[in-house]
Amino acid sequence: MIKYLTTSFLLLATCLFAGKSIEIEKPALAFLEKQACHQFNEKKYEQAIGGYQKIIRYYPASPAATKAYYFMGIGYYYLRDYDLSNKSFTCYLEKDSLGTYFEHVMSYKFAIAEAFRKGECVHLFGARHLPKWLCADNEAIEIYDEIISVMPGQELAVCSLWGKGSLLLRSCQYKEGRESLQTLVVAFPRHPLAIESYLEIACSYLKECEKESGNSDLLSLSAINIKKFQQAFPSEPRVKTAEKMHHQMQECYAASIYEMAEFYERTCHPDAARIYYKAVLRDFPSTSYAKYSSRAIYRLEKGNGCS
Repeated sequence: MIKYLTTSFLLLATCLFAGKSIEIEKPALAFLEKQACHQFNEKKYEQAIGGYQKIIRYYPASPAATKAYYFMGIGYYYLRDYDLSNKSFTCYLEKDSLGTYFEHVMSYKFAIAEAFRKGECVHLFGARHLPKWLCADNEAIEIYDEIISVMPGQELAVCSLWGKGSLLLRSCQYKEGRESLQTLVVAFPRHPLAIESYLEIACSYLKECEKESGNSDLLSLSAINIKKFQQAFPSEPRVKTAEKMHHQMQECYAASIYEMAEFYERTCHPDAARIYYKAVLRDFPSTSYAKYSSRAIYRLEKGNGCS
């Protein structure tokens, strides 16, 4: 046995030193395609992906390799390896950007972006054997942008503008999120998602106002959004929802001015306090703080303030 192994080793070494290599016979392409297709149809996606990887490795320049990326993308999608699915679809598009499966690929990519938006994570370092721990918000936005770019005017582009905008607003990127939704309402003014966009924009102004109550421009921008909403959808009942959010913003701004007036009243500066109370009455007459300010002014006029 030892003699046989030694002889085999010497033979291999002789071949290598002679500049020769031992070629491994490639499986027939037709066989690999048939096998992978059968496994795919049986929904044995793990085995099918392995078969398609062999096609790509042995026959990288063949049309079969291009198709293999497409079917690998589907396989990874149903295995919930969404980042690997997206990479496979991207490889397919690089080889056949407007081919047979273009629309199917973009539909899958949109579904992947939606999965990322709803909380699905990606593998560490893009390696399948590592856990899916990384937030995929950036990946989702990249996919949305890709769809918006290559499919302008189509339904997937509308949905991508909505998905991108809502995702950016959720991560407190208010300016960028509103820009995406405003693009939607301008480009697709009668689409049902335009209504949702106006509401999301209104909500974003309220959330930003609660964080930056000193930024009075937000109130003006919110009023402009509501005006456009009313003009675009005059009979839409949810305009009132946007108006309620605008009123909450007014309450927020009025509260900050009222607190300043109270501060001056407590520190015995009645004239300064009166100025701020009157500002609440003038700028925010429909708020609850207008009533409080009216009472405070009456109290100061009677001399019942700081003593």
